[in-house]
Amino acid sequence: MFKCTAAPKPKNIRKIVANGNCLLRAFSFCLTSFEQHHLIIQRVICDYMEFYSSIWQPLVGTRTVSEYSDRGVRTSGISREHWGTEIEILAFADMCNCMVYVYNDHDSARKIKQYEGYRPRPRADYPATNIADLTTFLLYNAHNYFEVVLSP
Repeated sequence: MFKCTAAPKPKNIRKIVANGNCLLRAFSFCLTSFEQHHLIIQRVICDYMEFYSSIWQPLVGTRTVSEYSDRGVRTSGISREHWGTEIEILAFADMCNCMVYVYNDHDSARKIKQYEGYRPRPRADYPATNIADLTTFLLYNAHNYFEVVLSP
């Protein structure tokens, strides 16, 4: 398990284009070394959530998973309606069977700056795996803007 609590050094952070798709661009960079595939990543996450809608429905609230997914395509700006919430991070971790750690470098209710881990849900179709054996992606979040941590 990743236990680093110190903020990543600026030289170890990969800047991501800030256009409202920074989380998806960061995921695209983690998987392909290119940000430009962010729309494909978004579509795959939406399809994954819709295919397993019974799992994601309790997290998206009163809307259907399809309605929740559509809002990300049509709505821009920083709010709970944008792409970059815990739901998308959890869906990515689950879909890719990986760990995603996000260093939140902003004031929170807990006043603690540290990495928060997101892991795939336990499933019968995957053998039990120690989370230390999973591929790990590190992200940096400062004021709802995601970047990729190249090394802690």
